[in-house]
Amino acid sequence: MEKLLLIFTLLFVTNTSFASDTQSAPEGSSPSSQTELYNEILRMDTLFFDAFNRRDLKITSSLFAKDLEFYHDKGGFSDYQKNLENSKSMFANNKTLQRELIRESLQVYPIKDYGALQIGEHRFCSLNNGKQDCAIFKFTHIWRKVGEGWQLARVISYDH
Repeated sequence: MEKLLLIFTLLFVTNTSFASDTQSAPEGSSPSSQTELYNEILRMDTLFFDAFNRRDLKITSSLFAKDLEFYHDKGGFSDYQKNLENSKSMFANNKTLQRELIRESLQVYPIKDYGALQIGEHRFCSLNNGKQDCAIFKFTHIWRKVGEGWQLARVISYDH
């Protein structure tokens, strides 16, 4: 478990959110626009972490905003460049690390004239000494809408 926690200290971890049926829509938005936003952010989360699980640095880095701010409860603050370095190192040194969203934890909320807030939990698993080592962590992401696409602008990774 210590090795897994060390990996996460070097690693950027992101959040996802779940918009439940009982969640009220913000003023000026319809339930269908909430569902659309939820599905868009879920798609972005899937795109990002599918690339992460394949160790595809090109795709993962392209989804980070150049002004990225990443806050990790154990690792502290890092920016875009530091996350690229950490990812490159982590991808080279841990070939078994995989991330899985805990779908029922996902919450997504609009941020007016900016993008979306994603909150959730995810499970990271890695093989250590031939044994599967998994842990669940919490995250909060702020996604910025850029044209027709999205960029991950702020990440808070915690409860490690």
